[in-house]
Amino acid sequence: MINFGNIELFVLGIMALAIAILGFSVLFNDKKSASNRAFFLFSMVTVSWGIANYLQVRITVPDISFMLIRFVIFLGTWHAFALFNLFFVFPKKELVFPKWYPWLTGGVAMISLMTLTPAVFSSIKATAPEGYVTAINVSPGVTVFLLVVAMLIISGITFLIQKTRKASGAEKEQFRLVLIGTVITFALLIAFNIVLPIVLERVKQLPYTIISLVPFVGFVFYAIQRGLLNIKVIAAEMLLFAMVAIPTIEVLLARNATEATLRILLILVLLVVGIVFIRSVRREVEQKEKLQKLSEELEAVNEELKRTEKLKAEFFSFAAHQVKSPMAVIKGYATLIGDGTLAGVPQEKIVEIAKKISTAASRTLAMVNNLLDMRKIEEGRMVYSFEQINVVPPIRTIVADLETLAKDKSLALTFEASQEEVVLNMDIQKFTQVIQNLIDNAVKYTEAGWVKVSVSLNDGKVLFTVSDSGRGISKDFAAKMFSQFARDPALAQDTKGTGLGLFIAKQIVEAHGGKIWASSEGEGAGSTFSVEIPLDNKAVTEKMGS
Repeated sequence: MINFGNIELFVLGIMALAIAILGFSVLFNDKKSASNRAFFLFSMVTVSWGIANYLQVRITVPDISFMLIRFVIFLGTWHAFALFNLFFVFPKKELVFPKWYPWLTGGVAMISLMTLTPAVFSSIKATAPEGYVTAINVSPGVTVFLLVVAMLIISGITFLIQKTRKASGAEKEQFRLVLIGTVITFALLIAFNIVLPIVLERVKQLPYTIISLVPFVGFVFYAIQRGLLNIKVIAAEMLLFAMVAIPTIEVLLARNATEATLRILLILVLLVVGIVFIRSVRREVEQKEKLQKLSEELEAVNEELKRTEKLKAEFFSFAAHQVKSPMAVIKGYATLIGDGTLAGVPQEKIVEIAKKISTAASRTLAMVNNLLDMRKIEEGRMVYSFEQINVVPPIRTIVADLETLAKDKSLALTFEASQEEVVLNMDIQKFTQVIQNLIDNAVKYTEAGWVKVSVSLNDGKVLFTVSDSGRGISKDFAAKMFSQFARDPALAQDTKGTGLGLFIAKQIVEAHGGKIWASSEGEGAGSTFSVEIPLDNKAVTEKMGS
């Protein structure tokens, strides 16, 4: 015989219904997500466990009531495991479980089966006049059960604490609040399901165990307030909850079994229709969120284009000035030569003038070449001619060619190779352009001291480095130094350049299957530019050369 207390059953039904709807909603949001599945498992075990708790003290047949007490403890074991699993997985969408996880699951399964035997609860100790069990005789196995449940809860909370420590900002605060809510919830669960029935041998309070989940529901509400869930989806879920809650109340007030059955069927139909409705609302929300994200991305791209256009405008203004200066030098000296002004000038002076003309022409040509290379890279028209070549001699030649430039500044320019033959598949003309640019920059930004160039082999890769004792690299400039038109504002007035050299160098290096980076202890501490190319880069270079 079953004696239902309508108020208690109403509270249980409403709470269980809310948790079930939330569990299904989270699952349908992303069935492939490990966190969503873990939450769904937790919610379903919670609902089953709450219903079993209620029925145990409402069934007035002692043997069945006693069997349900064992079943409550059985579900309690899985409830603790579901919590552990949720905290272990959250917030990952994909997770490869460690090798020990199946062993843990198997151990929990064995302990849960043990709770259904006399090893935990041996017999009925006392019953109420109504017929349900009020006290039970415990066996030594209850200690094992308590230890396993405690281990699962403590381990799960430990995972949550660790994740809380690693989180930052608003996410850290959310983790803290969830941690507080979890501690409160499980403190109540332990009181309702362990302390009172096992230690104090009181089971009449078991129907009210569902109250312990109030903190959980409260923190879900807080999550909604913090914007973790979309308001439209929440509104759809609340509508479904209201639609199902009304016939649930009518089931409690049914006058006969037929009427109750019809209303239960209505509830099932409403659940199916409601879940389909929630999924359609969720899809609509996701589409709007995607459109919003695309809009934001387009806006960001637009801002980047505006920034690039501004940089280009500034660059061309700067380039015009840079071209004008050397061309003025060339024109000036050409005029002097043409009108005979330099007639009778000593040969040494003529050589000096010729060097100035050559330097001015080289600067202009380098700038034009950089502009042409930039356009080719932007349009995907950069052509590479790869061949198997020993890279050491060309690098050594570049260093020798730039020694005069270094000596003019009293700098020690040295070259070191770990071995004399390092064969790579590369476009040597373009790659030497990279190394020459790095050495030229090192000399340009070093007022005193040294510049060192090296080639070495390391773990199947060739490492080229250009180090100096110069000005170093500021933190602000380090983050953007390989982008277009990047020039350090602190050095722009003292040195000439287009801000394209490192950008072009990066593209050339990547076309060779390699990478380029810079390191520096800071301003005034020198810098090191490194280029790393795999020895086996043929597949990449063949693709770039095709």
